[in-house]
Amino acid sequence: MLSDIWRQFTKRIPLLLLLLIPVLFIIGFVLLISWKTGQPVYVLFQDIFIVAQIPLYIGFVSNIGAFVWAFAIAVCAYVGVLLFNEPEQRNAAHFFLYASFLGVFLMLDDFFMFHEIIYPRYFHVDSDIIYIIYAALGIGFIIKFKKIILKSDLTILLLSFGFFALSIFFDELREAVCLNDYWIIAEDGSKLIGIIYWLVYFSLTGKSYLQAKVTKPQTESV
Repeated sequence: MLSDIWRQFTKRIPLLLLLLIPVLFIIGFVLLISWKTGQPVYVLFQDIFIVAQIPLYIGFVSNIGAFVWAFAIAVCAYVGVLLFNEPEQRNAAHFFLYASFLGVFLMLDDFFMFHEIIYPRYFHVDSDIIYIIYAALGIGFIIKFKKIILKSDLTILLLSFGFFALSIFFDELREAVCLNDYWIIAEDGSKLIGIIYWLVYFSLTGKSYLQAKVTKPQTESV
């Protein structure tokens, strides 16, 4: 038993060491931030609710949105990797992997407030430019994979894009007209619905591709 465990461990040493690289990178990045800003290291490692001493429900909707993004990214990456080794499904694999990459990009922006704070403050890029880039990425995604999208449940994907656009509209309207705080419900509520529809769309589409992959050998044998 112990020899089997040791054999498995030694076999996985290269992979285990490889997995340490991103962790060490994150720790090094955190130490750099601490050195540059003068913030204590523990502040950058601790949970924000402990550091800021705020109630757990602060930012609840935003955090839920980040979780849903993560679920969608995992689904897309999982399906994409499984389909990648199938030559006839290579384009579908690219479809899911592209969606996974796009989801990572949007999740990081949403969670770390890139277009609200990072880009304008540190890179002097207006949020409207970022919205244009997002729109271009979305349109490019649709154009590149239009054949796959047209064969899928297009309604859910269109609803997702529609609610994302609605969220941007409410965001711009709130800043332009100085609407009251309750308009954030329309803005972030629309975004959350869009993220959920995004997850549902890729879950259903991925399920159909994986079912076809599983049943294909049975069909061929018959």
